[in-house]
Amino acid sequence: MPHQRASPQPDRKGPLGPAARSSATHQTLKPWLRRQAEARTLTGSAVQLDVSTDYYNTADPNRAQRPRTPAEAFAAAQRPTPSGQLIADGHYRVRHDRIDASG
Repeated sequence: MPHQRASPQPDRKGPLGPAARSSATHQTLKPWLRRQAEARTLTGSAVQLDVSTDYYNTADPNRAQRPRTPAEAFAAAQRPTPSGQLIADGHYRVRHDRIDASG
């Protein structure tokens, strides 16, 4: 029976992990930076990264966000807000820790 190697990652659909998101960002950023003039200073590099980030977030629609830019998706997301109910006296926790000389 021939020996079969296990694939390094199982075939699965779902959200990308942090490493994959970072890799996807670099795959977008690196070609863009190659088309730019080489930055001669650290400030010039920072400006190029800021321009790229601004373009990615506000002008370039993302297929995963149902043709919206990341800024539009962020603005449309619901955010948690205070409920308007006040905390009754005594129903919250206050810690009274003692710290000795050794910390």
